Amino acid sequence: MKSEERHHLKTNDLAETLGHIPEYIKQYGSQALTIVIVLLIILVGYSWYNRVSTANAVQRQGRLQELLGSPDQLQQQAIRHAMAQDSGEAVDLDTLEGYSTETLKRGLAELTDDAAGTPVGAKALLTQADTVRSELYFSDKEISDAEKAQTLSSAEQLYNRALREYFSDTNSVLAAKLGLAMVAEDKGQWDVARAIYEEIVNEQDCRYAGYPGVLVAESRLDRMADFTNAPTPVAVEVPAELPTETAPEAETEPSDG
Repeated sequence: MKSEERHHLKTNDLAETLGHIPEYIKQYGSQALTIVIVLLIILVGYSWYNRVSTANAVQRQGRLQELLGSPDQLQQQAIRHAMAQDSGEAVDLDTLEGYSTETLKRGLAELTDDAAGTPVGAKALLTQADTVRSELYFSDKEISDAEKAQTLSSAEQLYNRALREYFSDTNSVLAAKLGLAMVAEDKGQWDVARAIYEEIVNEQDCRYAGYPGVLVAESRLDRMADFTNAPTPVAVEVPAELPTETAPEAETEPSDG
């Protein structure tokens, strides 16, 4: 076949293909337009979602930083409140409130739920647990045994929640375990606390290597060893009645006669 004939056939094929384009557009044009519109909507929606997510993350981080400053302020306020009460000075205690954590706990609880599954949510949850437990040490009110048990139970539940929801985050797991150990100490369950600390220090997979929490666990174990090995005071029995000393009888000289 001559080159001119081959060229003629190719030209005819191209012309035939181009001639079918209007039919293709007529038949599939609406479907193609729909696909393009859907892709544009997805692209715009994804871009909008990213912007909103970033803005929300920044807002949550700012809220967390604001809340993290509250415990120190409340504790300092509680100390000033106690000093004012003990000093006997003329201080307006109405303007110097004691250790009230209700607003802080409510804010942390809201942030915990709002930022669930994120590092901000984990930090808010653990801070909430620490705040509940701190009430035992900074409250200016008398705490009954029942109230102490309830407070420790609430803190324990929050630490366990952190273990469940952030089990893959080593830092959160370590902080939650330390919190549970300290709750056990507050309950007087020394064996339970010691077992948790030892688990952290002797962890076989080196999961906690390099984390400051390991040093905390070692320090608490040393502290527990100090008062565990302390010599037991010897009880001294005091008699019910002390013997009374009697004056010696005066010697009488024999009389003359």
